[in-house]
Amino acid sequence: MARTKTFDPAQVLQQTMLLFWREGFRQISMERLVQTLGVNRYSLYQTFGNKQQLFQQALVLYTDSVFNRLLSPLQAQQGKTAILAYFRLLQRQLQNDQASAGCMLLNANLHAAELSEESMNLIKGSLRRQEEALKHALIQANENSEFRRSRDPQMASRFLTSQVHAMVLLRQNAGKKRVHDVLEFMIDELEHW
Repeated sequence: MARTKTFDPAQVLQQTMLLFWREGFRQISMERLVQTLGVNRYSLYQTFGNKQQLFQQALVLYTDSVFNRLLSPLQAQQGKTAILAYFRLLQRQLQNDQASAGCMLLNANLHAAELSEESMNLIKGSLRRQEEALKHALIQANENSEFRRSRDPQMASRFLTSQVHAMVLLRQNAGKKRVHDVLEFMIDELEHW
């Protein structure tokens, strides 16, 4: 007779995502997950698979619940308005306490050699989607003559994506106030493009 699960897989995956987000793939062992989550090793393996598979599921959850939500202004609005809304949302999100952990995708990308191909494909695909969404908004802004001068969408999207990544790192290392001020300056600059 099969034993029934005594834990909520969705809740355990949420807790696992937060652990990997804060501490990274390398620092979290299966033993630590078992102790922290209060779920026995067999149940974890049976429900989620090995550590790589569990990490990948945590990445999917992070991408769906955090990363994609941040991209929503770029999908809901158009042109320069979408870009400004995206950076304002980023500014607000980086004021949250959880933001001190940075971006789970960027953190994981630093340890690419340790991750499965599937996890790396998810990370690269998500970061590419971020750049493409910015590029699409820049194309729209150019077409609608919203900038004082035309911007190369490819170069500008790469620049803006790099700035987002820098702001996430700045938040990890310098705190809320500094990243708020830097983004305030950046948004003002974008308004005058």
